[in-house]
Amino acid sequence: MLCRKGSEFSKGTKNKLARESAYHCSNPVCRKLIYHDGIFGHIIGASKSGPRGDPSMDPDELKDESNGLYLCFSCEKTVDAQPEIYPVKMLQNWKRLNKEQMSELRKKLLKDSKMSETIKAQKKEIKQQANTIQDQMNAIKEQDKTFQKLQASNCRLGKQNKENERRADKAEKTIQELEERLAKQEEDLEEVRGILKTAEEYIQTITKKFQEKLFPIPTNSTKGWFFF
Repeated sequence: MLCRKGSEFSKGTKNKLARESAYHCSNPVCRKLIYHDGIFGHIIGASKSGPRGDPSMDPDELKDESNGLYLCFSCEKTVDAQPEIYPVKMLQNWKRLNKEQMSELRKKLLKDSKMSETIKAQKKEIKQQANTIQDQMNAIKEQDKTFQKLQASNCRLGKQNKENERRADKAEKTIQELEERLAKQEEDLEEVRGILKTAEEYIQTITKKFQEKLFPIPTNSTKGWFFF
């Protein structure tokens, strides 16, 4: 369809529309992943006499980001071919719903990512502590060997040797405790992954039911949801 002169979306606006939908079709009953072949459609038609056209709109309003949708080729053609089924209000609701879903998903992913990074940092710190203690224990064992050789000539070294053995036992217990903490952190990380997976499945199910209730589904549209 021919656009009114000056109503074409800028490169920056196109990039924003694509990122806004996470490079998925904005049609809530399609949600096809589209990286390079997406169509940047006008909600209020860019042509005065075209689908959803409004002669009172000036080019600056038409090319504004708020008037754009990122769609797959098939959905863009369907929407323009059946404007009575896909009015302006419906397309605006698509855009609003898409923004809300992407915002909530980004917040959740950010939160889960921060939690995962915290657990990774804790695991790294525990491993470093375990390595330090292991080095200390190795050093203590070397000292024990030295003390054992000198024990016959200096009874005072015998007492030191016992102290070193006590320290070695304490170090071994500390390493065991750290290993148990590390195993617990592994379990926590696995639980976080499970929670994330469950949440994504829940969002997908709820959103699908929500869309089936609020939006008519054209007979030639692809059914199903796909979330980024």
